[in-house]
Amino acid sequence: ENLRAWKRQVVQASGLNPNTLILGADVVDAFLTHPDILNQLDTRRVDMGKIDPMMLPEGVTYYGYLKDIGCDLYGYDEWYIDPIDDTEKPMVPVNKIWMGSTRARCSKHTAVIQDVAYGNFAVQRFAKSWLVEDPSRRFVMLQSAVLLAMHQPDAFISAQVV
Repeated sequence: ENLRAWKRQVVQASGLNPNTLILGADVVDAFLTHPDILNQLDTRRVDMGKIDPMMLPEGVTYYGYLKDIGCDLYGYDEWYIDPIDDTEKPMVPVNKIWMGSTRARCSKHTAVIQDVAYGNFAVQRFAKSWLVEDPSRRFVMLQSAVLLAMHQPDAFISAQVV
C-alpha cells in the first residue's frame, strides 16, 4: 500500500513513473522474507523457488522486479566515514527506501577551478605540473570540480520504514 501511495505521489508531483527502488539493509531483509512480497517479486532468476540475487559492481545487488508497482529492486552495500563523528555509516540508511525514476533529468556540470597562477575557469579536468629543485622532482596534479544537479527532484522520494 505504501509503495503504491509513494508511486502516485511521485507521478503527481513530477509526471514521471518511478521505476527503481533502492532499499536499505534492514528493508531488504524484511522484503525478502515477507510472503506477500515474495509472491509478487519477479526475480527472473528463480532456482527451485530460491531467490538468486544478481551481484553488480560497486556493492550493488539486484533483487528483482516488483510487478505491482513496476519497479526494479536494488540494495546498495557501501559505507563511508562520517567526518562529523568519525564513524562508519552505510550510504543508504538501513531503514530507508529511495524510490525514483531513471528518466528524471539529472546532469553533471563543471564548476570553477580556482588557481592563483592560471585564474578561475570551468573545465572538466585541469592538469597542472610544477618543478621543485634540490632534489629535483616534478609534481603533477589533476583537478576536477564536478557539480551534480537534480533538475526534477519531485521524481524521487525517500521514505523511512519502521
